[in-house]
Amino acid sequence: MHDRAATVTGTVSRGTSLMGTAVASQAELYGAPQPERDGEGAVAVGKSLRVLIAENHPDLSEAVARIIDSEPDMRCVGQVPSVAEVLSAARDSAAEAIILDLSLTGGSSMQLIEELTAELPGLRIVVFSGLANVEEAARETKKRGAAEFVAKGCDFTVLLDALRRTAAAA
Repeated sequence: MHDRAATVTGTVSRGTSLMGTAVASQAELYGAPQPERDGEGAVAVGKSLRVLIAENHPDLSEAVARIIDSEPDMRCVGQVPSVAEVLSAARDSAAEAIILDLSLTGGSSMQLIEELTAELPGLRIVVFSGLANVEEAARETKKRGAAEFVAKGCDFTVLLDALRRTAAAA
């Protein structure tokens, strides 16, 4: 189901290796367990994880929003394209998790991670980025307070699993 929805938008590749730009989550880089979809790490039954998307590419943002909304345990509560809009959108939407692109316009996404962590400590941050140096970016975002790092180009199930892990860890 996820592959079909993602293929329609033309935004998913099948790569899942840790090296290169395919995919890397903080959990993989730092040895955390990788939960199964409906096992450890799943969002509680009957609860929908409220997810805000901070992505400056409208087509990708819309594709991610559709996929999140197709999940029974998640709901997209907003989409914002710039650093300047993220903090107020996170507050106003009562988001529990955010998918954050590191190349947003209007400021530093790295600084934004620190601001979100300080002002909204319960907000789980999943960085979703196309930066070339995945390992370095993942370490830097973790130092600043992000829970997960997922490289763009991965199968969307990797992104959904990262969101579920952050929800389970809260």
